[in-house]
Amino acid sequence: MTLWKNMEYDAMMTVPEIIFLKEIVSGIPPDSIVFEIGTAVGGSATIMALANPNIKIYTVDLFSVNGESTDLVNIEYKRVKDILSKYNNVEVLCGNARSDFNDWNTEIDLYFEDGTHFDPVLHDNLNRWSSFIKIGGLLLIHDHNEFCPDVEKNIQQLVKLNNFEMVKTVGSLTMLKKKEK
Repeated sequence: MTLWKNMEYDAMMTVPEIIFLKEIVSGIPPDSIVFEIGTAVGGSATIMALANPNIKIYTVDLFSVNGESTDLVNIEYKRVKDILSKYNNVEVLCGNARSDFNDWNTEIDLYFEDGTHFDPVLHDNLNRWSSFIKIGGLLLIHDHNEFCPDVEKNIQQLVKLNNFEMVKTVGSLTMLKKKEK
């Protein structure tokens, strides 16, 4: 597997996945809201910001080391904020997507889940944040592969509950679309 690295961004994705992400994001309407869980070093947020500068991207991460809050959290958060500060359409949020941001009340056009890939956190994040996706909105889940069986389990659950339909998978990046109930 070849991971893409260049001067603009460092993404832990294959080239076909990056191309797929760019196609999706460039095709969503201006003023769309994108919510990403799993900022890491800002690679996918950079890809999305470059693909469509007319959208607003909120990207969330704990910025912690092995789940532990340390002084490194502030250093890493500041470093990633600095990296992404050149994009006017990206806001970096530090916190736990599972339990923080309780005042969030904005509908989401595209939710990109690339944080933890294991339950119960994955399940909780998907349940919480997919409720904000607009009807017809998109859900992208990364690392849909044999190494992350909980990703497959949660995708099947979202489809089974008749809330989402699977649209396409490229590599380990899967896109679902929210249906009317």
